[in-house]
Order: sequence, then structure tokens, then C-alpha cells
Amino acid sequence: LLGLGTTVTLIVYLAFSAGPDAPSSIRAAGMTQPGTVSWSDNGGMRVHASSFDDSMILLGYGQGRSRAWQSVLWRQAALGRLSEWFGPDALPVDRLILRLGIPSTAQAMWDDPSLMDPETRIRLAHFASGLDLALTADDLNRASPFLLLGIKAESWQPWHSLALERLFAWVSTPSIALEDSLVSEWAEADQMLRRLLRMHGAEFNTATGAASDSIRYAAARYATGSSGVPFYVETELDYGAGRFLGLTVPGTPLAPIGSTHIDSWALLAHSVSNLSQAVVTSNMVQTNHHRLSWNGTEEVVQSNRIGQGLLIEEPPRAGESRSVRLMSWTGLQQVTDMTMWFEALAGHHPSPSLFAHDGVRWNGAQ
Repeated sequence: LLGLGTTVTLIVYLAFSAGPDAPSSIRAAGMTQPGTVSWSDNGGMRVHASSFDDSMILLGYGQGRSRAWQSVLWRQAALGRLSEWFGPDALPVDRLILRLGIPSTAQAMWDDPSLMDPETRIRLAHFASGLDLALTADDLNRASPFLLLGIKAESWQPWHSLALERLFAWVSTPSIALEDSLVSEWAEADQMLRRLLRMHGAEFNTATGAASDSIRYAAARYATGSSGVPFYVETELDYGAGRFLGLTVPGTPLAPIGSTHIDSWALLAHSVSNLSQAVVTSNMVQTNHHRLSWNGTEEVVQSNRIGQGLLIEEPPRAGESRSVRLMSWTGLQQVTDMTMWFEALAGHHPSPSLFAHDGVRWNGAQ
């Protein structure tokens, strides 16, 4: 009974502890004027800054202090490196992430300046610098569960948020059916990923809007799997020229529901993937190789693509043709919604590419 009580206490602590108290003052590179971050008892955060760019630094810092473990766990998953922490049991998940190209596409997009406008790159770097400042603080890395697992949070790079955005988009697709024996390996890895992140059921998200002469109203309900911890962060940004109030996704500026001085919106946060059957020949297949390292061991993970489709079974042998399963998903392309999310927080309505456009939006400052 004592052991059971200790275990339950530990689980509750890990689930609901926000970590050590934040310091009373910090120095953040890139800040033009002093600003403040404060947190409520239930994990919501409020930012006061003199400019929008300053607020992005503080948004990253605030998420890093209150949702450190969540941000780092999702990043480890998005980089295909869970097996470094959890051993060979996590290898199927890492192989899935590498085959989807989540880390490689995210890093390639950041490395190519032509794929994002300069202002987005600056804001993403600001956000990452604030998040990194929080995650690399010594007191935070002495907190559980970092201490219990014997790990220390690595420095947060801007492209990590691009990878996490893609991972969130993937778990926002309907899960692959386990009943399909042809894709059972993929389906089992996908189910394992969603169980580990405690994030599934996005197909049950709802958004509602209503209007009257006096007020317009937007609401959303987001299914967040089996976690006792609220996934989204209640966020308020006051950056002088405007204000945002809504929910953000830890590790990113992604905001599925929000209200600003100009617009209000509630998006379903659905991403779409489809399976199809196609007859292909071996010369149509483009093969990519990814390195997977864990516990001093390395293996090469192979992914096979045909155009924008990803083969989820073995490709035909040289000189052969056969019917195979192809998966399409917007995240397989070099596309990001980062510019849109920053603009949404700054007051412009969101129009996503990685996610479906389903939802409710109201014009005006009501």
C-alpha cells in the first residue's frame, strides 16, 4: 500500500507540477524593452511587452517555464529520437517519424532562406531564444521528470518548432486503422506515438459560432487524448499595438483558437492524410535514407516516395511493377504555417496550409 501510494503521488506530481518558480528577472537577448511574464495557478500565462517581436521572446520563455517537459517530449518525438530516452521499445515510433520526414523536412526548410520570409525567420528565432532560455536554466533541469530520467534539455533551435508543428499536424490526422494488415506496422507505430504523447481524437474536435445584434461568439472543443494535463496553454499577449487571448500549442506559436483586436477564430485543428492504391514501377520510386541512433547503435531507416505520396509498404524490385499503398499528407511537402500563426497573433485571420480550413472566424474587434 505504501508503494502504491508513493507511485500515485509521483504520477500526480509529474502530471500537474509546472516545475520550479521562475526567477524574478532575466536578461533575454533581442529584447528591445523590459517585459513581463506571469502565470496563473492552473498554468495559463500572460505576457506584457512593448512590441510584438518582444512578446514572441516572452511567449517562448513562458511556454518553456510552464510546459518544459511537454515541449521537450514532443520535440524528442518530432526529431525521431525517443529511443535515446526510452530504449528499443520506442524504435517503431522513431522509424515512423523519420519515414514521414518530419525532422528532415523541418531542418531543410530552416536551412533554405527562400522557403520563409525574413520576418518569419526573425520571429521564429526570437520565439526559440525565449524557449531556449527557459529550457536551459539549471533549476528547470533539476526538476522532475528530467531528474528522474537523468536527462538535460538540449538547446532549442528555431527549426525544432517547425518539426513540432509538423508532429502536431500528424497527430491531428485520423489514426491509421489497425485492422488493415497491409499497413499493420505503420498503424501500430502510429498508435504507440499517440499513446505516448497522450494526444488522439482530433477527429472529434468541434467549433461553434453564433451571432446576434449585440455580440458574436466563437467556441471550440478540442479532444486531447487521455492526458490529465491540459494540452493547450491559455495565453494572453499584450504587445502595445494589440492584444491576443486564446490557446497556444507548447513549443510553437500555433494558436487554434483566439481573439485579437481585429479578428476572432476557432479552428478545428484537423490535418488530412489519405491512403490510396496505385500500380507503380521501381523507377518511379525515390528512396531516402535516415540515420537512427540509440544506445550506441545505429540503423538506417528507408523511406520511399512517389511524387507527394509515401509508400507504406515495400517498393517493387528493380524492373518490376506492382500495386502498393500510398499515403498522402500535407506535411510531406515543404510547407509551414509559421508565417500565418505569427500574423494571426498579431491580428490577421489564420488561413492554414498544414491544417484544414474548417472552423469559425469573425471579423471585427468584438
